[in-house]
Amino acid sequence: MQSRGSIQALPESAPDAWPTTVPAAILAIGLLARLACIFAEFNRDWEHDPFNHVIIAQSVFTDLPESLAYGIQVWAKPIYTFFFATLYQLLPLAWPTLVVTQIANALFWTAGSWLVLLVARDIFRHRETVIVLAVISAFAFVSFRSSISANTEPSAAFIVALALWLWHRRRMLAASLCFGLVTLARTDGVFCVVVFAIAVMIEPLRERRLDGLLVALTRGCIFALPTALWNLVGYLATGSPFFIVSQGYPATLGAYGHGEPAEYLLAFLAFDTVLTLAFAAGAYRVLRHRREAGSLLTVSALMGITYFAVMTAMWTAGAFGSAGYVRYFVFAYPIYILVAGAGLDFLFARLAESDEGGNRRTAVAALLSATVVLQLHWFAHGLVWIFNNNTRIPASDLARLPDLPIDWSGQDVYCDHPDVAYYLGLDRIYLDHHPLTAIRDPGLHGIFIFVRNWSEAYTPGISAADFANLAPLATVAGPYHEVATVYER
Repeated sequence: MQSRGSIQALPESAPDAWPTTVPAAILAIGLLARLACIFAEFNRDWEHDPFNHVIIAQSVFTDLPESLAYGIQVWAKPIYTFFFATLYQLLPLAWPTLVVTQIANALFWTAGSWLVLLVARDIFRHRETVIVLAVISAFAFVSFRSSISANTEPSAAFIVALALWLWHRRRMLAASLCFGLVTLARTDGVFCVVVFAIAVMIEPLRERRLDGLLVALTRGCIFALPTALWNLVGYLATGSPFFIVSQGYPATLGAYGHGEPAEYLLAFLAFDTVLTLAFAAGAYRVLRHRREAGSLLTVSALMGITYFAVMTAMWTAGAFGSAGYVRYFVFAYPIYILVAGAGLDFLFARLAESDEGGNRRTAVAALLSATVVLQLHWFAHGLVWIFNNNTRIPASDLARLPDLPIDWSGQDVYCDHPDVAYYLGLDRIYLDHHPLTAIRDPGLHGIFIFVRNWSEAYTPGISAADFANLAPLATVAGPYHEVATVYER
């Protein structure tokens, strides 16, 4: 019996012979490890982006109906923003929203991993394959790092995993909708999921079904619907007919830097060696044996390769605000993990030819699993940079700001730094009405917070000279050698 999308047929008894307790236990341990890291680094995050995402989500329901516009911002991502904006409304105000978001992301990642393993359990022959995939899902460094942040990738990864699960079960319209929703969680994800859309539209035409054209158009329309609706809402709000493109990312090449073509590949080999090599082997095997592999694995391999190629080209050119972060790929990790299973399954099949007792397969699975877990050693090296990616959450004292002997409640606060705004409880609406550029209006009084290495770079025209006539009330160390200086006028 050939299972959907498989290279090798599953034995009829395989589902009964493979208890799910071991993969479930591995994912549970991975989740507990994530929660331990979140609480060990309580209320801190890897970059400034997570703080900005959180304060935008906090703004969505603050001043209805005008504040809803924050939810459709291209950079903010509407699925992420509206989901967490709603979640924040349901929780006590005293709960730190950054931590709430990090925990939710850890749960999103774990749930998505489980869906991927359910598919893998159906389409691969060897139980060792599923075990190693479970370890990769639970402990691969890049996805582990991303899923303990408040960024957008883990929620998008769950959508991709759900789409794969639906696709495996031939629920093609639901899968098309899910893949279409990915763009609303990760706009760069379009370079990955569009491969699926093309493939599933071609499928009924190639089969020469009587209703082939109708099926193809229906799948394509459902896939495009979320993005089209988002762009329409953005057009109605801004008047820009190409809202997602024009209101999204900087057009200037190299706005956040650029790199060499091999940087992503070398970074993944350093961080997630087993997954990188297994995906390469799996993609090679799948594309060489497309008929046996089935459409799910074949198209997934093409999706993963296409996204990697496009992102490498973008980072090399510095296009669309690319910053070279490996976390960008985490939304597509369910795809990479599933295709990696094809490479692992072939390895275990070859070992099984001369391994009747299974001892060699067990030893190899244990070695691969240990390699995956040991690559978490990057956490132990302090703040190390691999190309443009850091290996630890940077130290920051900005959480001390509210406890300084300053009357915050009695005055307006002007700042431009997302971490500062988060710790002082200021949402995006407040920041937009209290820009740091107000320092140039001598008639405005209040508290002004200038952050060296940030304000000069991200607020046009602002410099330390604008604050030269003010006496500082306090200085607080931020991440990445930033220093926040608090002034009062």
